[in-house]
Amino acid sequence: LKNANGPLSITLNSTGSGITDVYGNSLSGNTSTPSIIILSKPPTALPISIQSDYLNKSMAKPGNKIQLLFTTSSYIQTPVVTIHQKEAIVTHIGNQQWIAERIVNLQDQEGNVSFSITLTDSATNQSLFSSTSDSTKVIIDTTSPRIQYSSIYSSNKNPRFAITGDTIFLKFSASEPVQPTVRIAGKTPILYQDQHHQWISYIIVQSNDVNGIVDISIQVIDSVGIYSSILRNTHNQSTVYIDHTKPQIQKVQLVSSNTQKQLAKLTDTLFLLFDANEQLTNTQVMIAGQVANVQQLSQQQWKAFTTVQPQTSEGLVTWSIFMIDSSGLFTNYHHTDSKIPAVVIDTTAPIIT
Repeated sequence: LKNANGPLSITLNSTGSGITDVYGNSLSGNTSTPSIIILSKPPTALPISIQSDYLNKSMAKPGNKIQLLFTTSSYIQTPVVTIHQKEAIVTHIGNQQWIAERIVNLQDQEGNVSFSITLTDSATNQSLFSSTSDSTKVIIDTTSPRIQYSSIYSSNKNPRFAITGDTIFLKFSASEPVQPTVRIAGKTPILYQDQHHQWISYIIVQSNDVNGIVDISIQVIDSVGIYSSILRNTHNQSTVYIDHTKPQIQKVQLVSSNTQKQLAKLTDTLFLLFDANEQLTNTQVMIAGQVANVQQLSQQQWKAFTTVQPQTSEGLVTWSIFMIDSSGLFTNYHHTDSKIPAVVIDTTAPIIT
């Protein structure tokens, strides 16, 4: 009986037993009832598998149920099971099959789920199991993913501005593998991930896009279904301004250095003063057919001037302003577009006849 394991029954038959009574009558009998159970080996559990009730069964977040499934040898008392250092609810589902379950909470430590199964048989033999037989595992994730970096810029020469046809890029990175949802200027952009695992999204500006600073939103979801907060401002405070409006002249004045401001003679200086409706990056001015000197007096105020030369044509002073704004839109503004008082050049000395 040294290596026996399981039920043991004894049958006493009338022949071959060698057992007789005092009168020489042979003993007759049947199989003993009940049988004797011999449990000389520790209880076993095989297979052992672990999973969660999340869509990805190898991941779990707070609220998910972790399930440990195992099959044991016979004559087992109800197993004692812990899942991630906490006692699990154990249910016998038939044919020596068991399921142990526990709900993940916010206080659980992140990482691989640990477990222990303690088996005790009817003879008080014990066994302990702490690994699966099929390499299954569950990872607990209780932390919301974070957007670690974000930046927006355009393909315009000035990346802070965009006009029709320009591309606006929004780049960002996350603290872990995620799936993002992104909006740029109210649109769903094209989205991809580069070789550095940085996310890049972009739209092409259309003529019907709203003028102004581009609004953005980024939200990501990690592999266990935990969402990040919605990001609406970039980490580096970058912005892009969609501009469909060409620069305009708000006020313009043409005068001369002559005591008669609307008259100019040889060597007098002609001044063209104007205000733009926005900041300009380039301004070129022609006065009386000559390239004028241009000075910026303030963010939107400008002064252009030139001197009347012998070759300057007499008569009404013509002028033009070519201006480019920060986004690259430009306007040509001419004297014929304005109703301001004119200046007349007179370089001919009077003749006494």
